[in-house]
Amino acid sequence: MTESLERDEHSQNLRCKAIGDDMGHEILFTRLEDIPIENARHEKVVFERGEDARKLNPEHCPGPVIVSSEIRSRRVVEVYRRCFEEGARDDRLKVVSDFIAHFPQQAFDADWLKELLRQPVMSPGLGDDTREQVLGAFANGFRRAARGSKESAIQKSYRISGTRIAAQTLQDELSRWNDGLERHLSTPEEVAARAAEKADEIVKRSWKLGRREKQRLTTLLECGKCYKAAILIASKLFGVRERDLQTKTD
Repeated sequence: MTESLERDEHSQNLRCKAIGDDMGHEILFTRLEDIPIENARHEKVVFERGEDARKLNPEHCPGPVIVSSEIRSRRVVEVYRRCFEEGARDDRLKVVSDFIAHFPQQAFDADWLKELLRQPVMSPGLGDDTREQVLGAFANGFRRAARGSKESAIQKSYRISGTRIAAQTLQDELSRWNDGLERHLSTPEEVAARAAEKADEIVKRSWKLGRREKQRLTTLLECGKCYKAAILIASKLFGVRERDLQTKTD
């Protein structure tokens, strides 16, 4: 992208500048870690529905959210910890079960959950012995996880839709870059050199793109295939298969 990712001092958002040297347009991305947890119960519901890519906190998410698996995992653990601590006795058992049912892989990373197994107290200060209930909540959560651990349809739909929007924006900017080549006035060698230069710029600013993607991107840009180039970039940045981003007419 002659995309340069820069930190906005006020909004703490990542702004991905438009591809091309003379563009003023920006694609606005938001890092998950820059979105404050203002309502843990709300986020719990959003995570469980798989809508966190767009509904986590609309006030702080004007565009696509950049999420790493590590950051998302830590966020999930923290959200459920807050829900557990803020909940009433019966609600706490449900939080434990829901956490394990929806995010069984995070159960082993949650210190608050490990502590609960060691000291199963549902109501701090009362000293109640609820080990059997706690273990029951764990067992129930894992049973639920075993029954349905696949990505929900709505989660997949939102993920693909959001990535398609990003791909369309990337295509628009790449098309402007392509128009600026003035192919009718350039030799094939000059076009190839410009394409290689552009691919190099994009890969350097997009850590998820590697050598193989750079080679493909160079070829696509050299041939003027901006749509396919945008699909390639978006699929790698957002972890979506290229074929899921293509329309039936592609």
